[in-house]
Amino acid sequence: MKKIRRAMALFIASAMLVASVGCQKEITAKDLTENISAENASEVDLDDDFCKKYSTFAFKLLQNMYQSDEENVIVSPLAVSYNLALLYNGAGGNTTDQLRSILGTPIGVNEMNVYMHSYKERLTDSDLTKLYFNNAVWFNSDKNTTPSESFVQTNLTYFGNAMYEESFNSEAVTNVNNWVSNETNQNVEFIADELPADDPMYMLSSVMLDASWAKQYSYQNVQEGTFTNAAGVEQKAQMMSGFEYSYVYDEMANGFIKEYSDGNYAFMALLPNENMKMSDYISRMAVGDKYAPLLKNKLPYVVDVTIPKFSCEYRGGMADVLSKMKLGRAFDSNAADLSMLGTSDGRLYAGDLFVRASFSVTEKGTSKGTGATVADDNSTATNTRVVMLNRPFLFMVIDLNYNLPVLMGVINNIEQ
Repeated sequence: MKKIRRAMALFIASAMLVASVGCQKEITAKDLTENISAENASEVDLDDDFCKKYSTFAFKLLQNMYQSDEENVIVSPLAVSYNLALLYNGAGGNTTDQLRSILGTPIGVNEMNVYMHSYKERLTDSDLTKLYFNNAVWFNSDKNTTPSESFVQTNLTYFGNAMYEESFNSEAVTNVNNWVSNETNQNVEFIADELPADDPMYMLSSVMLDASWAKQYSYQNVQEGTFTNAAGVEQKAQMMSGFEYSYVYDEMANGFIKEYSDGNYAFMALLPNENMKMSDYISRMAVGDKYAPLLKNKLPYVVDVTIPKFSCEYRGGMADVLSKMKLGRAFDSNAADLSMLGTSDGRLYAGDLFVRASFSVTEKGTSKGTGATVADDNSTATNTRVVMLNRPFLFMVIDLNYNLPVLMGVINNIEQ
């Protein structure tokens, strides 16, 4: 694990994975919320302004993570935004201003808590499609790190985090990894290989989608094909073909939406125009409100789709990314103000925010479960569009209730 700065470290285990069933692993750390109950939290309707700011933040996050056309990128804006919103509750002074700016909102912390809680409550599950989204906070007992009572209560009421306390030793590493394993149904077996003894606190978040396509691909619809990466190199790929019924486009790209079972979540792919670099497309999407009009342009056309089977994983720190997004004070040991969070030996500041994310697309979806139907390869229509993902493309998993991305990434290479 990369060491950057050491006063407070933020961890995110962001995972969209094939789900499996396994036994829960034991966590021996002291549970700080064991005798505390969440208060009744207010809820509000998620208005267009909230959705616009969330989607703009999501594309800015992807823009700042995207470093090279040679690599695949994946991130969960849902996980990152919830951790930053929680950090917002512990911030003061200019650190508060920077967090407010990066989240793109002028509202105060109490209003932010209500909005974030309301969105989490509206993330829907069903028997066939489940989005697992959980958070935890670890405090280092050896550094006399004590969260304030108001922070613990707010955290529990609006964010529903688990909170633990123990010495940051090898046993703590085991407990952290056990927590991540439990929250991702044993698909991520570890996230940390150490918890540095001088760090007073860690924050973790796990996000996992267990879903199968509403229309799966049959084996007859899978053939060997070619994917041309950003460098112009041809790669062998298993290409899935079929018809979808939701076409999206703007002046820079076109694509499609493919629903998961029960219609709560969907996979959306966008293929930039051939003369446009991926980095340019993401940069333009991150400026102004371009995401909402893209969804409004959705048309009920038949889309002749070709999509490669792929899997990708990202693991790395987010401190540099968030600093580029002008959250530098939170990572500055001399300038950070996180005094509202609690107390510790020395000043509290953010050491790093660590992301591990995985995603895969197969004939069945993102899970091993069986789906309801098979893709119809006999569809005919006069209004047919063709989208062939045989070169770099952007993808998202979107919450169809609000059309917001819970995970997004770029596939530049088909990893074998």
